[in-house]
Amino acid sequence: MISSFFLSKIFGSKKMKINKILNNNTVLVIDDQGQEKIAMGKGIAFGRKVGELCEKSQIERLYTLENKGSDQLLESIPQEILYAADYIVRMVKEKLETEISDALFVAIADHLNGAVIRSKEGVSMKNFLLWDVKNIFREEFEICREAMTKVSEEMHIDFTEDEVGFIVLHIVSASLSNENSAAEVLLKLMEEILTVIKYSLKTSFDDDDIYFQRFKTHLKFFTERILTHKKLEGDLHNGHDSEMFEMMKNKYPESFETVEKVKDFIKKQYNYEISPDEQFYLMVHLSRIMKKSEVNKREKGVL
Repeated sequence: MISSFFLSKIFGSKKMKINKILNNNTVLVIDDQGQEKIAMGKGIAFGRKVGELCEKSQIERLYTLENKGSDQLLESIPQEILYAADYIVRMVKEKLETEISDALFVAIADHLNGAVIRSKEGVSMKNFLLWDVKNIFREEFEICREAMTKVSEEMHIDFTEDEVGFIVLHIVSASLSNENSAAEVLLKLMEEILTVIKYSLKTSFDDDDIYFQRFKTHLKFFTERILTHKKLEGDLHNGHDSEMFEMMKNKYPESFETVEKVKDFIKKQYNYEISPDEQFYLMVHLSRIMKKSEVNKREKGVL
């Protein structure tokens, strides 16, 4: 059980009034700011009535309901699925170590509920983005697959990789700073940038290469900045760092030319100006990938 001291750190002095009882272990509450939340805890609703204060000592999980209609949606979802969604969210937050919107809980619970229904009815839903999800969001996919395997064992339901991929898209969307930057849009932009790079450098990428993995991580945050029109600003306006930019430009002309093509593409398609700092980091990543590629070719006797 969570200590009252720890709970006071989380909830402060806010009072939680029970607004709706979903089941014996899950209630919808409203705090003194009028914010609706879902509170979960063993026996949290036992002997309680709507309108009464919720015992903070019994709250084990608390999610803010950010979207209108979430309460009605949650009413239709079985208790075991709510707990499965909570397990997945907790694992994702723990392993990714990132801030994720509470809206993820509702999104995963809703999708899991549909996936269970589809599984029982023998219906499968094809995820046409699965290959991209597995390759671009590899870490998220592995975490999600591990969590879904555990859920599958507990619920005696076989979830397909397609369903795992759909959950990953929800995770990526919830981790973005702007909710309008849907994971599908981000994925599309990443693919577009990678295509420009592949054609410019006339090369293919090794998905298992550590430098390419790091580049994709950088690319994920870069594309989010494009979609939210945020800038990565550093010190390249200073004389010293400006010299570093020129050095990279002269030392790795292919990488520079490729970044210029990416820059022109982004400006034309998304009306976004890539900052000198962003150009510099892209050049660094691409130069590393190209050097590693050349080493591999020499080892194989291609060069």
